Amino acid sequence: MARLAISKDFLAEYAKLDKHVQRAVDQASLGISVRGRSRRLSLNYRTTQEILAWAVPLLGTEPVTGLDGEVDSLIGYRSPMHGPRPQHKLTVSRAEEFTFLAERIGSWLSDGLEPHAIGVAARSAALVREAREALRTAGIVTVSLNGRGGTKAVRAGTMHAMKGARSRPELVRAAQDAPSVVRSAERLVVASPYRRAAAQIAARRELPAMSISLALVARISARGDEACRSFERAWRSRWTDLAQHASRLTSIDLVLAEALIAATERA
Repeated sequence: MARLAISKDFLAEYAKLDKHVQRAVDQASLGISVRGRSRRLSLNYRTTQEILAWAVPLLGTEPVTGLDGEVDSLIGYRSPMHGPRPQHKLTVSRAEEFTFLAERIGSWLSDGLEPHAIGVAARSAALVREAREALRTAGIVTVSLNGRGGTKAVRAGTMHAMKGARSRPELVRAAQDAPSVVRSAERLVVASPYRRAAAQIAARRELPAMSISLALVARISARGDEACRSFERAWRSRWTDLAQHASRLTSIDLVLAEALIAATERA
């Protein structure tokens, strides 16, 4: 389905997120009035321009309909970041493909690239298993994307599982700062008119607690609380780090925080 970003005042959608979905749910058909595209989002900060130039044409030219029932377009879609151009190689058989895979990964490892910085993606779990077996035969150790079974190994998984699977030093930094962030955010929430929402923080630990803490502070900040606004600005980069690698958690927590605060206002 299309990816959504929701706040109190606006809703943003990326209808082209999934190449297999050519039509998002028309919100009007659900009784939700959607009016006005104030701005079409066209900047991508998650990948490079070189990858976009190679990948976007693969989506095809069929039109995609957005949440408001209007046709969306990728014209002008771009990235401010740059990197090497993607490379592809055609093979005549599965055996040749796996041989090339093992040779390429072997050359990267020989050049000093860390094994856990290499990822192998395939269309299906069955293909992943075949690829891992071919690499094992070539003397290359692999693990699934969750990393269980050792860190000094090549990661392998399906294309679907690869979404969001990146090198994660940002999560390490976020985890290190989490205790301080959670304690300070909890004090701010308790000192606000929305103190009952602090129970959500107390019920969690580490990064999940950090996620809901920053979400609550952000929504209180949006209502004019200067102390929360300063705190949110100070820790925005860590929240961004967390959102890059745990987007579902942070998105759900942002909606939950808004619901908790709105419920307090209605009480």
